[in-house]
Amino acid sequence: MPPPSGVRRVQEEPIAYQQPGTKYYRKIAKTMTLEDYAVYAEAERRNRELGTLLSRHLTVPLLGKYFYSPGGAAIVERAREALGSDEATAKWFRAFIASPGTAVLGLGTVAEKEDGVLMAGAAGPIMIGKSAYFMWSAGVSAEPATIETPFNVSHVQSLITDMAEDVLAFLSQTEGYRAQKPTAALLRHLIRQAGAKFLPARMAGQRHSAWAHQEMPWPEEKRTELVSLLVAETQKFLGARRHPKLGDTQREKLSEQLANTGKDLVRETRARIFAETVRRLANGYGFINVEDAQGADLPLILGMLQASGIGSAVWSDDLQGTGVIAVAGVLAWAEQTGRLKADAVADPATGRKNSLEGVRVLMFGAGAGSMGVRNGLINHGVRPEDILVCDSGESKDYDSGKAYPIYEGRSDISRDPFKKEMAKGNTEYRTTDDVLRFARGDAAGGIKPADIVVNLGDEGTFTKNLTWTALVGIEYEPLF
Repeated sequence: MPPPSGVRRVQEEPIAYQQPGTKYYRKIAKTMTLEDYAVYAEAERRNRELGTLLSRHLTVPLLGKYFYSPGGAAIVERAREALGSDEATAKWFRAFIASPGTAVLGLGTVAEKEDGVLMAGAAGPIMIGKSAYFMWSAGVSAEPATIETPFNVSHVQSLITDMAEDVLAFLSQTEGYRAQKPTAALLRHLIRQAGAKFLPARMAGQRHSAWAHQEMPWPEEKRTELVSLLVAETQKFLGARRHPKLGDTQREKLSEQLANTGKDLVRETRARIFAETVRRLANGYGFINVEDAQGADLPLILGMLQASGIGSAVWSDDLQGTGVIAVAGVLAWAEQTGRLKADAVADPATGRKNSLEGVRVLMFGAGAGSMGVRNGLINHGVRPEDILVCDSGESKDYDSGKAYPIYEGRSDISRDPFKKEMAKGNTEYRTTDDVLRFARGDAAGGIKPADIVVNLGDEGTFTKNLTWTALVGIEYEPLF
C-alpha cells in the first residue's frame, strides 16, 4: 500500500544492517578483501554460539567490526522475526554462575559487613574458576557473579511481624497461658513497639512503596536488640493486663526460641532476595548454576527459580551434582553384586525406576549433598523408609560422638525444608541406638542390615563419632 500523499517512505526494504543482500552489505562488500569475506562469514556462523559475550570467549579472538556488527545485527533481526523468542539470543550457549556467599567452599559465610550484608564477594574467585571449567570442558561462556542480599524496610517489617507471631505461638503452648488465649492486641502491641524502634520514619510526601523498598541496615546487634525488646514488651503487656508474667526459665526459653526464629527468618529472607535477583538477571542465560549456597536455602532458591518460568535450566552441583555421582557409584556397585534390577521400567507417572528396590542406606550428614543423594536413590527405586539420614542437630556439641536420626516430627527441624523432606518415611528410628539397629539389622524382626553407608558429614563422623566406630565392628562389609 503506497504511503499517504506528502509522506515520504523512509524504509525501502527491511532493516537488516550488514546482512548479506542488504544495501549496506553491498556497499561495504565493494571494499572487502577475500580474507574479509572469510572472516565475515565465520563471524556470522559463530554469532549464534557466542551471542553478546564474544570478548569473553577464550578460543576465538574478537576481530573488530566483522565480529561485532554482523553478530549483533543478526541477533536483532532473528529476534524480530521470532517475535521476541529468546531462541535468537544464543542464551543456550551461555551460563550464569551465581553465589550468595552463604557457604563459601562449604565452610559457611565469611563475614557480615557493618550493615548486616554478607560479604558475598568472598566467593568471587571460586565463581571465576567455575566459569573457566565451563569453557574448558564444554565450550560454554559462563558469567560469574556474587550477589549481595541487602534488606529493605519491607523485609524487616515482615521479619518483625513473624517474630511477634512467634511470641503468641510460644504463649499458646506454655503452661499457665494456654487458657488465656493471647489475643491480637498483644500482636499489634509488639509490632507497633518494634516498628517504632527499628523502622525508619517516612519522609514527608514519600510514597509507601518507596519507603518500603528503601534499603536499611539489619546487623546482628539490631537482631539481638529485637529479641530483647519483644521479650520485655511481652512482660510489660502481660503485667498491664494483670496476667502472670513469664518466669526466668520461661523468659530464657522465649529468648532462645526468638533468637533461633530470627536466624531462620534472616536466612530465608536472604535466600529470597538472592533468588529474585537471579530471576531478574536470568533472561540472557540458558543455564543457571547456583553455587556455594547454604544447604537449607537451596529448596527455596531452586524452587523459586524453577517456578518463575524463566525458561532456563536451574542447577546446583552441591545438590544434583553430588546426587548424580553418588547414585552412579551405587548403580555400579549394584550391578557388580547382582542387586541391580536390569529389567526395571520407569513408572510412567513419576519417571522413577525401581532398579535399586530393596537396598538399604545409612547416611551421615544432612546438607544439600545428602538431599541430592537421597533424591537420586529414591528416583532409582530405593524406598524412603529404607534410607536413614543422621545429623548431630540435637546434640549441641558436634564432638559428642553421637549421630541423631532425622525423623518425622523432630522439633528442631521444623524450619529446615531439607531435613523435613529427609525425615519422611522414618517414624521408627529416633535414637543413637536405633542408628546401630538400622545398620546391623534385626534378624528376629526381619530387618536386614544396611547395604550402603554414605558419609556426607564433617571429618568428625570418622574421627570422633562413636556411632561410626561401632559400625566398624559389623561383620558384613557394607559399601562405604
